[in-house]
Amino acid sequence: MATSRATDDVPVYGHRFGGEYGPESSRPVLEKSLAHGVDGLECDVILSGDDEIFALHDPDLALSTNLDGWAEDRTADEIDEACIRGPNGEVSDQHPLRLRAVLEMIPPELPLQLDIKAYADPELVDRTT
Repeated sequence: MATSRATDDVPVYGHRFGGEYGPESSRPVLEKSLAHGVDGLECDVILSGDDEIFALHDPDLALSTNLDGWAEDRTADEIDEACIRGPNGEVSDQHPLRLRAVLEMIPPELPLQLDIKAYADPELVDRTT
């Protein structure tokens, strides 16, 4: 008789793409989670000042990147050049992913849960969605 794992009937989602694998929401983390066969992915999303959506945990860029200020006050190109902070706050060599890049990387049937980070700003939530 085969033994079952606790997760056999429970879907496993890669939170922030699976942040245990490296800097949260980074390309290598996403690739590792996909290679391990997750049932779905979750990521936080922020909006740049020129309306590009990024998979990044916090619109206060100093908390998750080497940039200062709010995402909505930066252009997408500036956010592209930022470096994501690792789990201990160290600056990595990884850059934030635009949501469109994420969508190109994942299989179309894989569920993706988006957590909009807008700090209770209804207008910013509407623009992001």
